[in-house]
Amino acid sequence: MRYIFQLILSAVLIFIGSQFASEELRPELVREGIILILTLIVVDLIGAIYRNYNRMRLIIKCWFLARKDEDIRFSMSYLYRIKVNDKYLLVKNSNWNHYQFVGSKYKRNIYTHRILKDLEAKDDLKLKTCGPMKDDSAIFIPAKNAIKFMDWFNTKKDREIFHWREFYEESIEGKATHILSRKSFPYVNYNYMSSVITS
Repeated sequence: MRYIFQLILSAVLIFIGSQFASEELRPELVREGIILILTLIVVDLIGAIYRNYNRMRLIIKCWFLARKDEDIRFSMSYLYRIKVNDKYLLVKNSNWNHYQFVGSKYKRNIYTHRILKDLEAKDDLKLKTCGPMKDDSAIFIPAKNAIKFMDWFNTKKDREIFHWREFYEESIEGKATHILSRKSFPYVNYNYMSSVITS
């Protein structure tokens, strides 16, 4: 709203300067209006770069490098970093022979499916979402919709946001062993640390 008001003010300055001002004042008003408009554009551009710094590579790829029909793969996931006495809790991956932090991909729900359909999302067929991995968020989005997808995901609207499910599945109900007691962990408190975007 502030920018709209400033742009209108700049346009008014230019209009008044070019139509009604005296010969001496006219160039100055027009110049001030143009400078104000250019300043707003530069400030807005710097703000947009700052707000999108972590995903600039994705934006450049989607807007300038990728074909509009090219698909971008997304794997939306989260991890718990659980540290006790300088040691981290790791659990065995159910599909691969290695250990990892507790956590996995976000699950898609009925609302998520509708949004992804509008964004022309496709499943990653190399990583079929069946069994425990059913409805995992490993998907392909057309480059033309990739930034829309990121913007929607960051709003947290109509998608899974509660991480207890994965903690329960991997740490309490886990296949290998019941690592933790459900009685001791009826729920968990956790703090957000950071987001990592790779491409």
